[in-house]
Amino acid sequence: EISLLSSLENMILHSNSISGTIPAFLGALTNLEILVLRNNNLIGSIPSELFFTGLRILHLDGNSLNGTIPIIESSSSSSSSSSATSQLVDVRFARNYLTGSVPFGLGSIPGLGRVELHKNQLTGPLPIQFFNNPSIRRLRLDDNRFTGQLPQSIEQKLGIEDLRLNFNNLEGSLSGELLPSLPNLVTLNLESCNLSGGLAEDFHLLNRTLRNLVLSNNNFTGPIPQAFDQLTSLNYLILHGNHLTGTISNTLCEQKGNLFFDLRNLTAPPSVACTCCDLQLR
Repeated sequence: EISLLSSLENMILHSNSISGTIPAFLGALTNLEILVLRNNNLIGSIPSELFFTGLRILHLDGNSLNGTIPIIESSSSSSSSSSATSQLVDVRFARNYLTGSVPFGLGSIPGLGRVELHKNQLTGPLPIQFFNNPSIRRLRLDDNRFTGQLPQSIEQKLGIEDLRLNFNNLEGSLSGELLPSLPNLVTLNLESCNLSGGLAEDFHLLNRTLRNLVLSNNNFTGPIPQAFDQLTSLNYLILHGNHLTGTISNTLCEQKGNLFFDLRNLTAPPSVACTCCDLQLR
């Protein structure tokens, strides 16, 4: 039996039509570092025993798991220097039916680099603890039921390169210290988050990194920032379904060979001038 394989380090069984529940005895495999069970037919809850192992990579995405994410004790909140969960670097629970809020300890794990919780039914305030963890590079919380505002006060520069919060029930504006704290950002997706207010000129701080910017189907108002002209690495600029005004500059139009931007339904009546948009709308 698998439970007798005490020296097992890697278990990779993705895309095998495995059914049933995740056995709790996997938590007894103290040498297990990689557990990949994604894209199967697993049901039931995530065993809390998994978080007392030495796991570094835990992929459970693409199943039919339900219930809440187990309470996770990170080493920063534990008196034990051997806290197993402090070793997690890659957690993927996306595309399941998980509910409830995200345990604080998950976002506080030192060394955690990738978190994918999208396409679940998670609720509660947007988990701010992820924005206080400088090791995270990829953070996907999209397509859940999170509420609250975007982080307004961040104490340090973050390493996030891919941030997707789209399709949540957020509120407030895109302001504060969020953009200045993300100097490595490549992808930002805030589609359908119920955000409002103007677009900050802070986008110029991302001129060397930002490639994909999706702000569609919100309630943004005011002029299109001139800072967009400085985003020379931009590949996608999706703004439709807002109430913006102003002009799409010639600088952006000159990038049309490399840049796709969707400006449909920016405002009613149309208040955005653009000399090249008829070539860009799809």
